[in-house]
Amino acid sequence: MTQISNMASQNDSNQRNVVVGLDIGTTKICALVAAKDDNSENLKILGVGITDSEGVSRGIVVKPEKASHAIENAIRQASQQSGINIKDVYISISGDHIESTTSKGIISITDYVTQDDVKRLIDESRKINLSNELHILHAIPQEFILDGDKGIVDPIGMCGLRFEADVHLITCSKNYLNRIHDCVQRAGYEVKDVFLSPMANAKALLTKDEEEVGVAVVDIGGGTTEVIVIANNIIRHISIFGIAGYQITSDLSSVLQITLSNAEKIKREHGLAYPELIEHDEVVMIPAAYGRKHNEVLKSQVSEILEPRIREIFEIINRELEVSNFKDKLGAGVVITGGTTLLHGIENVAADVLQLPVRIGIPTGLTSGGLTPETERPEYSTAAGLARWAFETLKYQTPTVNVANTVEAPPKERPTFGNDEDYERKPNTKSGPIINKVPPYGDVIKDNQDSTKNEPVAKEGNTIKDFYEKLKSTLKNL
Repeated sequence: MTQISNMASQNDSNQRNVVVGLDIGTTKICALVAAKDDNSENLKILGVGITDSEGVSRGIVVKPEKASHAIENAIRQASQQSGINIKDVYISISGDHIESTTSKGIISITDYVTQDDVKRLIDESRKINLSNELHILHAIPQEFILDGDKGIVDPIGMCGLRFEADVHLITCSKNYLNRIHDCVQRAGYEVKDVFLSPMANAKALLTKDEEEVGVAVVDIGGGTTEVIVIANNIIRHISIFGIAGYQITSDLSSVLQITLSNAEKIKREHGLAYPELIEHDEVVMIPAAYGRKHNEVLKSQVSEILEPRIREIFEIINRELEVSNFKDKLGAGVVITGGTTLLHGIENVAADVLQLPVRIGIPTGLTSGGLTPETERPEYSTAAGLARWAFETLKYQTPTVNVANTVEAPPKERPTFGNDEDYERKPNTKSGPIINKVPPYGDVIKDNQDSTKNEPVAKEGNTIKDFYEKLKSTLKNL
C-alpha cells in the first residue's frame, strides 16, 4: 500500500496509508486520492484532480510529452486538494492491444487446500509460452478442480491430492505498458501497480449480489467502449472497441459543419439521446465558424443526429453480450457508466436495444464531506475502482507487482518526446476467449488525432451516411 507523507503536517513523522488511482483516458485524466474509512468499508476521498487528456487515443498513449504534461496537471490538482505529497499511483490500462488466453495450472497437495496453495496454483498457470511483446496483467480463475471434482469456486479448506484450475490470462502490450509507465515517471511519479480498466469499473460500481446473479458493466468513454460480464462472481467476458463519445461528437460536427470543440459543447449542453423525451422543443444557437453567421437548430434535430450513433454503440454491445453466452443470465441487468452516460435519455436507448434492465452507474461507498457529491459521477468510476482495488486483497488473483520489476526496463537513454515515431504501434493478431477483439464498426478515431482539440470538421461516419445527407438538406432550409 502506498506510503505517502502528509504535507499539512510536515513535522509529523507518521505516514498515512493512502492510495492514488489514476485513470488515463482519451478525453480526460482523473487522479483520485483515497484512504480507508476506519469505521466502515467506505473509501474516504481526500482529493481529486481532473484535466483534459492530451496525447491519448483509444486508451493508448500516442504523444508521450502531451500525455505526461496532462498526467502531471491532474495529479498536482489532487495533491493540492488533499494536502498529500503524492509519490506513486495505481493506473488503469485499456485499448485494443488487450488480449486474453486460456491456461491450466496443476499442482499436487498433501492436505487441505490453503491460500498459499491457491497462489502457487495461479502462479503455475502463468507459466506459459507468450510472445515477448506481451505482459500478463491478471490471472482470472474460472473454476478449480480437486481430484477430478469440477466447478469448485472456493477450494480453501477442501482436502485432496491433485489441485487444478482453468484460468484466463489477460495480457497487454509491453510496449504500451512501458509507454504509460514512462509518461507517469517523467511526470515525477512512480507506478505502483496496473489494473485493467473494465475491472476497475466493476470494483467501483457493483454489489456482491449483482456479481453473483449476473451483471454487465458498460463504460462508454471518449475513445473506447468497454464491456465486462460477471456471473457467479467470476469474470466471464470482456470486450473493448473504438466507438464511443468521440464518434458521437464527430457526427454532430459533420452534420452541423462546426468544429469538434463546439460540437462537444452543444452535445453536453443540449444533447438528448432519446428524442421521444422532448416535451417542448427549443432553439439551439450554432456558433459561427469559417466566416459564416450564427445559425440555429432545434434541440429535437440535435437529438436526431446523436441517437443513431448511440443506438449503434448499444447494438454492438448487444452483440458482445450474445457472444459471451451470458446475456440470458444477467439477472442484475446492465450498468452503464463513463462520461458519455451523462447524455440525458441514454439509459432509455440502452434498455430499448438491449432489452434488459439498465441503470446509470456511479461510484458508491465514498465519504468525505463536500467532495462526495463531486466524485459520485460516472466519469470518476475507474479512478474510484482503482483506489478500492488497491485496498483489497485479491483472494485468488495474483496482481501485477511494480511495473518496473515485471516489464523489461526501458533503456537509460530514451528518445526525446518529439520523436514519436519511436512509439510506432504494432498490431496484435491473437484474440482470447474472454476478451473479444471487436472489429472496427463505422468510424474509428485515428491514432494521431486529438479529440479534445478545436479541429476542422470531422469526416462522416459510414454507418449513418445516408441519414447525414438527409438531415443536412433539412438544416440548409432552416
